[in-house]
Parts: sequence; structure tokens; C-alpha cells
Amino acid sequence: MNIMQLITRIETPEPWSEGEKIPWNDPGFSERMLEYLVKYKFKAIVVSVDGATQEIYEIYRRGGHFNTVIQNIKKINFYKQKYQRKFPILVWQFVIFGHNEHELPLAKKMAEELNMGFVIRLNWSPSYSPVKNKENVRREIGYGSRKEYERKFHRVYMPLCYQLWDSPQVNWDGKLLGCCVNRSSDFGNVFKSGLEKCLKSEKYVYAKKMLLGKEKPRKDIPCLSCAHYKRINPQKMNPVRGYILRLIDVVKSV
Repeated sequence: MNIMQLITRIETPEPWSEGEKIPWNDPGFSERMLEYLVKYKFKAIVVSVDGATQEIYEIYRRGGHFNTVIQNIKKINFYKQKYQRKFPILVWQFVIFGHNEHELPLAKKMAEELNMGFVIRLNWSPSYSPVKNKENVRREIGYGSRKEYERKFHRVYMPLCYQLWDSPQVNWDGKLLGCCVNRSSDFGNVFKSGLEKCLKSEKYVYAKKMLLGKEKPRKDIPCLSCAHYKRINPQKMNPVRGYILRLIDVVKSV
């Protein structure tokens, strides 16, 4: 989603999906848009900041501008104070890696100073910049790896398939991807057809039924070739429960 598309999106009456992404580190992010985030329809915003300095932040968020992100957060807080609003709730999401784990204490301190909640996420791939001090991670979140989480709670760590229900992902060019993993095909273009129409399309509805085990796998559904789909148990898929768990996670961070 680019800057002008975001302005247009905010000014339309159609409700926002929780998963629609905002270009936080774009230097062109204007004062007007930041003010709109406070004035219109936003209840909570999760900002992915995987570091507390530019040097560490840009290792994973390539091309990102750490100071721009922080300044935009400060401006949001300014408008919250100006309009005497409690919303949007701001949450700092810190994906923990081997290269950034030493900045975790500083990031938590900065989040507190910015009146933000703080959530720690495990890396999507255990082989990419793996955590060095797992004991420290266990002290922070109760488990040191995805495998530990699954042994402890008897469920898959952050099953991204739930995003099709509670936070459908939209690509920068308007393509409805469903989840943040999908790169193979799409479910239509929300800029051309509208979000509601794409979400009600036969292909998207079929994909959700397939994930729940109510329809047979179909070749044109991108989930078929996804490693996450192969790991889930359709009989245990519960979108409502998944949404509640995610919501609790955010509330606990504040």
C-alpha cells in the first residue's frame, strides 16, 4: 500500500481489516495521514520494530528508517493527546533474532517511554539468525523456540492460516493474498474490485473451507503448496479461538 492509496483508503467509508499494513518507515508518511490514524476508525496498530538502533533495525527491515518510525509514533501520540483519545493502542512488535537480542532491554524501555505495549515474536525461520541466548528468551516469553511452544501448549505457534479470517493480508499493489506467507497467487485485487467483493469470492471462500477440512484440496488454492498448511490439523482449526488468542496477546502487552 503506497502513500496516496493509504489516504484514499482512510477517506473511504469501508471498514478497515485488522491486517491492512501501513508504510511506517516511509519518509513520505505525511502529517495528515498520522492525524487521520487518530481521528478515523483505528483501534490498535502493531508496529514491527526489530531493533533499537538503525544499525540493527535495518538488518531485517531492509531499507527501513528507524528514526522515521520512531518520529511517526511520537506524532501519533501527539495527536492522541491533542484530541484526547485513547486510541489507537500502539504495540511495539519485536521479532527476536541472534543479531538483535542484545537490544531487547533497550527496545522495551523505548516502547514504555512511547506509551506502547510490547510483544516479542519468534523468528519465522529457526535457521535465519537463530537466537543465541534461549534462556533469556524463556524468561521473557516462557519458551525459547517454536518446538518448545508446541510441546508446552500442544498447538502450532502462530498459525498464519487464521489470517484469512481475522486479518486478511493485502499486498502493496492491492492483491489480496489471504496470509502473509502467500506469494504464489492471489484472491483478486481490492483496489480494483473492493475488499468485500474479494473476501466473498468463490476462491477465497473455498480456501477457508479447505483449511477447515470442509472441502478437498484444490490446485488453484495457494495454500496447497504451503508448508504451514501441511502442518495444521484441519479438525483443530478454530478461527474464533485463534482470534481470541491474538487479541489476548495484544491486550497483555499494553
